[in-house]
Amino acid sequence: MKIDMAKEFEALREYAFQLQGNAEDNDDLFCATFLHEGSEQKKYEKNLEYLRIDRAEHQQLEEQIMDTSGKEMTISEIMVKMIEYSRGNLHDIQHFLKVYACAKTIGECEKVSPYHQRVVEIAAIVHDIACPLCREKYGNTNGKYQEREGPALTEEFLQDTGLPKEMIRRVCFLVGHHHTVDQIDGIDYQILLEADYLVNAEESGYSAANIRNTKEKLFQTQTGTALLESICQETRRL
Repeated sequence: MKIDMAKEFEALREYAFQLQGNAEDNDDLFCATFLHEGSEQKKYEKNLEYLRIDRAEHQQLEEQIMDTSGKEMTISEIMVKMIEYSRGNLHDIQHFLKVYACAKTIGECEKVSPYHQRVVEIAAIVHDIACPLCREKYGNTNGKYQEREGPALTEEFLQDTGLPKEMIRRVCFLVGHHHTVDQIDGIDYQILLEADYLVNAEESGYSAANIRNTKEKLFQTQTGTALLESICQETRRL
């Protein structure tokens, strides 16, 4: 499985431009930085075939991407907004807090790009945004119902956060696919699935057979796999 590099490049390019004012000199700097061949390429080659990319990221690009200059809500502000949105439902709040913690941990340990780290952290916060609606509309929170209703709710929720349109689109896509395991197209998608499963396995008391099967068929990152093994060894289910 391979990442569409043209799509990934455009996402990073748009994000950098939004943060830096879309100036010509920033365009040159971004391209020179992103296209620079360097030893950091190796960090993307350690786990999955689809993590292998042809261009290295320079430290200067990472600093540009992380410099939001007050234009975007911080992760913490989005977190507070989602807690308020949840209207005191402690189960929902505690669930997405745990999924966020797992996603943040996996992303940082896997050394994903700042862009993908931010996307997966936001997606982890809002991934179950459709649960209240699904309970009211369908009488349950079946994953397919969540995927059907979630993207529109996510787009509305994020519209006043100052996030780039491409980033919002990606988060909406992940929310609309976070129960679909056969269309993984990027490391942010992979991490979100792993983080959600780690939390669901404990909350729902998944069987040892379910956990072993999911470990074999879904888990791909070194960090996510290590967390699954540690957590489930503790409960003697792996």
